[in-house]
Amino acid sequence: MANAERLPSGRWRGRYVDADGKKRAVPGTFGRKSDAMDAAVEEQAKAKRSAAAATGKLSAKTAWMDWWVIFNQDRVHTSDWGVKQKEVVARFVEPEWGDTPLNGIKRRDVQAWIDGLCRRGFSPNYVRNIYAPLQRSVNAAVEQEVLDASPLAGIKLPRRPKRSKKFVEVGEPEKLGAELDALYVDAANFVLEVGCRPGELAGLHAEQVDLSTGWVDIIYAYLQRMKKIRPNPKDGDDRKTPLSAKAMEIVRRQLNDRDLAEGCGIAHTDGAKCASPFVFRNLSGGVLNPDLFSRHLREAARTQDAV
Repeated sequence: MANAERLPSGRWRGRYVDADGKKRAVPGTFGRKSDAMDAAVEEQAKAKRSAAAATGKLSAKTAWMDWWVIFNQDRVHTSDWGVKQKEVVARFVEPEWGDTPLNGIKRRDVQAWIDGLCRRGFSPNYVRNIYAPLQRSVNAAVEQEVLDASPLAGIKLPRRPKRSKKFVEVGEPEKLGAELDALYVDAANFVLEVGCRPGELAGLHAEQVDLSTGWVDIIYAYLQRMKKIRPNPKDGDDRKTPLSAKAMEIVRRQLNDRDLAEGCGIAHTDGAKCASPFVFRNLSGGVLNPDLFSRHLREAARTQDAV
């Protein structure tokens, strides 16, 4: 049963009993007893819904936002996409569908919502990103037999425009030297020589590079939105990559006269203490921003094309 207890400080803490009959405390304290009580009631309701979902007894009348919380409770988001998805849900999905029962989500209403997003001028890719959390959560509700069938069958999403992709070839970064800082020329050449992703480039530590053997271990990625370093790159697998003579020359240039015993200054998601600096730093000496790096390349390329 949910209740509230007064602490020696005069503040209130909410307490409740979970689905296993264990007494739990609501995180944090409250200035008013009623707020602590409301929080305890909500936490107890969440515990019951989670237990019902685990046993296949969750009602299809469960509100979408309640199901979203259950759906995500065991997921650890250690990626920029996880942060972006949270922002998308808070801005677009929850206001529209948060209080709607799962069995109250209708195809025609979802289609009207998507069409409205398109009319607001959002790009096809962005509309699809907004729709994705709703789609995944509803599909999961069907898989876990909370819903008998998906109400999203037949939904029409905006088509992504097909555009020819531009590729950077070996030797091209030097052509942009007049419009591009030497740091970004080195960074672009290193990516081409090694084949790493922008986040892996930004997260590259000096300890990962062995110039005596000519190999680099791709084991870290910089998460731009979280502003943290995550062990393992995007595909979840460490990999060892050979360094060309040009790549080794770039590394030596970037690490010249640097203190290799200092840490990178960015928190690691696994809590590990870092004692190695980044190979590539931005012009102010901080972490290299992958999006800013890409923007500089695009702007330099546009300037070069206009000449």
